[in-house]
Amino acid sequence: MNSSRDQTSPNRITLHELADVTGVSIATVSRALRDLPAVHKETRASIRDAAQKLGYIPDQGGVRLRTGKTQSVGIVVHQEDPLYVFGYSLIQGMHEQLRNSGYTLIILSDEKGGRRSLDECLKSRMVDGLILTHTMKRDPRIRSVIEAGIPLVTYGRSDISGPYDWHDFDNETFAYQAVQTLAEAGCEKIIMPLPSRAYNFNEYMKKGYLRALREQGLKSYETNLKVDVDTNEFYSKAKDILAKKDSPNGWVCVRDHNILPLLSAVESQGKVIGSELQIAAKQANENLNFLNVPMVRFRQDLRQAGSRIIKSLLNRIRTPSSNSEGVLLDLPRIHLKKEAI
Repeated sequence: MNSSRDQTSPNRITLHELADVTGVSIATVSRALRDLPAVHKETRASIRDAAQKLGYIPDQGGVRLRTGKTQSVGIVVHQEDPLYVFGYSLIQGMHEQLRNSGYTLIILSDEKGGRRSLDECLKSRMVDGLILTHTMKRDPRIRSVIEAGIPLVTYGRSDISGPYDWHDFDNETFAYQAVQTLAEAGCEKIIMPLPSRAYNFNEYMKKGYLRALREQGLKSYETNLKVDVDTNEFYSKAKDILAKKDSPNGWVCVRDHNILPLLSAVESQGKVIGSELQIAAKQANENLNFLNVPMVRFRQDLRQAGSRIIKSLLNRIRTPSSNSEGVLLDLPRIHLKKEAI
């Protein structure tokens, strides 16, 4: 391909120029960049390759005026989210899936229980599709998005029915397997701090936890310690629990950003992990593999989840459907060279 333009060119390449370079019509270039099936697969790949090499950027204002589409999708997260794990991994997977799709990702942030950013997005039709996180049992946001006519995928389940897809980790099975593993290792008092009851995955976690305890003939360890508090508060409350005479000797961590404050609390009480106390944890951050601590780990692949969620959303945008589809994602056990139990 002969062209004096490249990605460092200060001049923006136009659709007309891209058509000249590739030797096809403007209409064919436009259809190829929108990933429409009317263009032959090889031609579409060739046009996309040329667009990337030449640094072609669509005029989003013109696209919206011409088609009514924004070529953007949005995800609504919480301002309190630990973005160094949850946000980074999930959004990284989304960006990878969006590459060469013609869509960009917009991140919207609301306070816990709030929806100001979501309502502004719906009112202005800022995006062509939406992803909601932190779903609740009866989540009014889902109904609002559906009524706005915007394709929707949720990260998490809800009892609200309608034309949207959901993706969620199998938290019930995770909790069940974590408790079973700890009980089989000799733990008689097992604690599992949970998220706020407002969130639907609290119910699934608790169901798996209680089922495993019943099968093992153990009682639940009641606690007011929640996983969605900041790390200092989690550390302080965990330390108070560990200081008690009847403190639990088995801990289930359902969010991996609680692992470090828990380890610090254990150390402050002079307890030894692997002998006096066992930990089973959900782990999304691969950097925690370098923690030389004996504990049972279950992998939460947020990057893969983000990729699947975006793929599902793009399918809904391109092929609207009145059906609803749900996908449960596994949390396989991670086997490291040095592991407890």
